[in-house]
Amino acid sequence: NITNENAFFNFSGTWQNSIFEGTIMVRPMFGKEVTLPTTNKENPISDKPEFSLYPNPASNFITIETDNNYFNQYRYVIFDIYGHTYSNKEFSESTIDISGLSSGIYFIRISNTNGQTTTKKFVVIK
Repeated sequence: NITNENAFFNFSGTWQNSIFEGTIMVRPMFGKEVTLPTTNKENPISDKPEFSLYPNPASNFITIETDNNYFNQYRYVIFDIYGHTYSNKEFSESTIDISGLSSGIYFIRISNTNGQTTTKKFVVIK
């Protein structure tokens, strides 16, 4: 099994983390040689914002705990499985009001000032 932390895709020349779990389908490409950029960082993924959220499932509020609790460095987006965005804000505190969301499955994507993101799923039950 491959999780979203290990699966990447590249449609426009930039590698991005996949938000979906699953296995990878490999399609060999023939033709011009492609040189991928490298980095001199020891662990380039370590800069990604790490966080946990609770309760899950939730009804009115979710609480976010980050790896360093500097919320002013993060922005969050809440969206559903269809890509509809419900909230796109900078963090002001660790608790997020979700009372306006209907019952269903949602995702929260947190990005840091470097543009790196982490996405997690949560469930709303009313």
